[in-house]
Amino acid sequence: MTGLRFIPCLQSGTAVRLLEGAEKERVLQEMRDLSGSCGVSLDENGWASW
Repeated sequence: MTGLRFIPCLQSGTAVRLLEGAEKERVLQEMRDLSGSCGVSLDENGWASW
């Protein structure tokens, strides 16, 4: 594996859209909060490191 990236999206019905701006940052921060206890960190573009 060369890398792992979390891409913040929102699904509504059958449509999926990429999140941007404050909404994107909110979801990334939520994932950081959840994954931090496992030793995983996410950068501002969603790339994971451990």
